Formats: sequence, structure tokens, C-alpha cells
Amino acid sequence: MRALGVARVSTQEQATGDRFSIPHQRQRITEYCIQRGWDLVDVVEYVQSGGSNYRELQEILARVDHEQIRVVVVNELDRLARDMVSTLLFLEDLQKVGCRFAAVADDLDLTTPDGELKMMILSVFAHYFRKQLARKVKGGLAERARHGKHHGGRPPYGFQFNGDKLEPHPEQAPVVRQIYEWYVHEGLGAREIAKRLNVQGIPTQTGRSQWASTEILRLLRKPANVGDLQHGALEFYKERTGVTHKRHREDAVIIRDAHPAIVDRVTWETAQRIMQSRGQRSGRSADSPYLLSGLVFCGYCGKPMTVIKGGRNRQPRYSCRSYHMSGLCQPNTVPVAEVEQAVVDHWLQHMAQPTPSEIQAWAEWKIGQDRTYDETLRERHRLERRLDELRTMRQRAEDALLQGVFTIPQFQEAQTRLDQEKERIQGRLQQLAHEMQRPPSTEEAQRLMAELAAAPDAFRAAATVHERRELVKQYINRVEVQAGTVTIQYRGGSS
Repeated sequence: MRALGVARVSTQEQATGDRFSIPHQRQRITEYCIQRGWDLVDVVEYVQSGGSNYRELQEILARVDHEQIRVVVVNELDRLARDMVSTLLFLEDLQKVGCRFAAVADDLDLTTPDGELKMMILSVFAHYFRKQLARKVKGGLAERARHGKHHGGRPPYGFQFNGDKLEPHPEQAPVVRQIYEWYVHEGLGAREIAKRLNVQGIPTQTGRSQWASTEILRLLRKPANVGDLQHGALEFYKERTGVTHKRHREDAVIIRDAHPAIVDRVTWETAQRIMQSRGQRSGRSADSPYLLSGLVFCGYCGKPMTVIKGGRNRQPRYSCRSYHMSGLCQPNTVPVAEVEQAVVDHWLQHMAQPTPSEIQAWAEWKIGQDRTYDETLRERHRLERRLDELRTMRQRAEDALLQGVFTIPQFQEAQTRLDQEKERIQGRLQQLAHEMQRPPSTEEAQRLMAELAAAPDAFRAAATVHERRELVKQYINRVEVQAGTVTIQYRGGSS
């Protein structure tokens, strides 16, 4: 009987240990096959967590089918997978192709009812062990943090590892001190600090040569700079849609004076107060008071322009965000009032005498928007919600299999049914995408031409900046500013 061995370890350290080492598993598998007179073709070896080895299991199945393997042998059952669903489905797939399974240390043979019962019991324990291991790892990391030990990964900028603790980096630590000096004692802003570092050619932590104001602010906030170790400040969670998010935890572990500091505590706390006060003064509401917010771009670099205040007249001005944040590009600055006046005057005049091609282009865009936000959007949202429900139903089916409510055939039948419905929904979503791009009918074009002609009066009658901005966005795609010249790109491609 042709046999294929499988030897797995979770980490490189286990690969050379005693009980779990690859050589130890290979020896046990070889002796087991010799005792039973099986022809051991090969022993597959890999280093991978048992909770995420789906790809490796599929490779084993492919070899079983291609090389006519009749039995797969492992040293222990949890060397195959620690997830019970993965174990059951893998063994079920083996049985479909006429392949047996054996575990040396567990004395497991699936050709008998007793062997099947024993396999299910051992799989439950393997699943339980995986959950317990995850809890122990998290607890161990928190305990290391309480003793001031860093748990690996890349050290913060300004530090390097000395064993499992941090110490100031001989080249980066002086840069961090200089940043605090500029920010706290000289009163420079984050953008000006980033510009100075870029001019001096000082690389960032990732090796890039360009700093940004956001990186400066993140660095100033790090507790590590004052010698504190923070652990568990962020936690990651998944929605039922499968999207991973992160959020701040209130019970984060903070160890004071866990390692040598780069700056003193008074300087660090002063920097935090400065950031807080500057953030309060420059905070913006969700509803921007500017007519062209989100539409103005720099004509030199193409990056968005941001509104800044200050100077002699304290009037708001549009400035290139790339220059404002990183000191890059050029000081491309123009008063907000001038840009808004130029755009409104040109737009109202342009709307009074549009060309036929401009009307047609705008009508096609407008109809696409109307369809997107009417019945097409509602149907698309309904189908997307159904896809989320199918993912949840799939998870529930796996839970039912674990609890013994579903047999393996019942689970696979449900799985097939859910996959078929998923394919139908995805096909319909593709059809909707094509429908939204069809050209407008004559009636639709006439209706939209009347709306186009009435737009200037609607703009003048709008009571709030928000209403005017939403109306402008229906006709203007972007506004570019370069050397005081304002260029308007309308919907449909005209300028």
C-alpha cells in the first residue's frame, strides 16, 4: 500500500526540538509504515500553524489523487490540523478518493467504527487545545509587557533592541530629540519639521527619504520616547461581513520607565498639551463652510489643496496639501474667496450656453448617478446584504457541524447550496454594473436638459453652503489652481 507521511511544526523552534521535531515525526512515521508493510513514498514537511494550513491540506489531497496514495500517515492527529471542521472535511475528502488515514501516536485507523469515534473525540481536543493556546499566548504577551519586555516586531523609531528590551538608537535617537526641540522649544509646526528633515535627507523608519506631518505627530505621541511601554492599546475585530477593523482599548497596559527614555517627561507632556491645544483650535466640522471643499487640486502635483488660515489678513487660503504637510511641491496658495468667485462666475456663464456635446455628456453622467441612487442602488444593496447573510449562514453551518447537529454530508449539501446562490448574486451584480452604463433615452435627455437650464436659478435660491456645494458637484468634477490660474473640469470631460 502506497503511503504518504505528513510532518508539521508550528514554528521554526519546534522543527529542531525533541518531541515535535521534523526528524522525530519522520522516524515515527517510517517505523509505523514498516511495521504494517506499507510503501512510504514520501514525507511532506512544512512549518505552518495548524489553524491556517488550508493550502497545505489541498496540496496533500492533490498528491494523493495524482500519485495514487492509499494511506496518509501523521505522527499525531493535531499535526494535521487543530481545527475540527478542517480535520473532518479533510478526512472526508480522503475517503472519497479511497484513501485511508492513520495517526501513529493515537493508534488511529479509520477503517473501523471505533477508529472513527476515536478520531472525532481527538479532533474535539485538538480544537480545544488551539483555543487554549491562543489565550495563553495573549496572556503571555501581556505578562511580558508588565515586566517591561517588548514582544518583538519592529522597534519604534529612535530605538533598537537590546535583548527583549528597548534602548535608544545611536543614529535615530538624536533625530527624535531634535524633533521635540523644534516642536516644544522653537514652536515649529509638524509640516515645517517634516520639511527640515527632508531637506537634510534624513530617512524615515521605513527607509523612505520623505517625511510627512502625520508621521511627525505620530512620533511625538509615542509613550516609548519617554521610557513607557504600552501594550494592547489596539484590538482588532471582524464584522460579520469579514472586514477587519481596529479600535482603541481602555484597559491598555502602560508600564512607566520600562526602558531608557529619549526625552524627559516634562518635554513629552508639554508636546502632548501643544498637540491637544492646536488640534482644538484647528478642528473642522463635518459640514465644511467652503463651497468647493473636496474639489480643489494643485495644478503642479495634482494633490488636493487644503484650506489654511493665518498671515496678516487672517483670510482663508487654498494651499497645496503636499507642500503644507511635507514641504514638497511649491507654495501654491490662493485666497478661497478668489477661487470660489472665479468658479461660480464661469460656471453660471457656462451653464447659460452649453454645447450639445456637453449637454449629452452631462446627461449620461447624471442618468448614471440617478440610476445608481434609485432602484439600481437599492437592488445592489439588497444583494450585497444577502451576500453578508450567506457568509453568516456558512459560519452557522460549521457551528452546527461542530455541535453534531449536521452530519458531514448535510454540511456539504448546505455548503453547495450557499455557493450556488452566491454565484447567482454575483452574476446579477455584474449585470447591474452594465445596465448603469447604458446611454440615456430621448425622454431622459430632455428632462435633464430642463434641469440643466434651471440649475443657475437653483444655485442662487439655495439657502446654505451645503446645498450649493452639492449642486456644484453635480456639474463640476474638479478645480485645478496653478500660478493663480483656475481651471475647471466639468462632468463629461469639458474644461
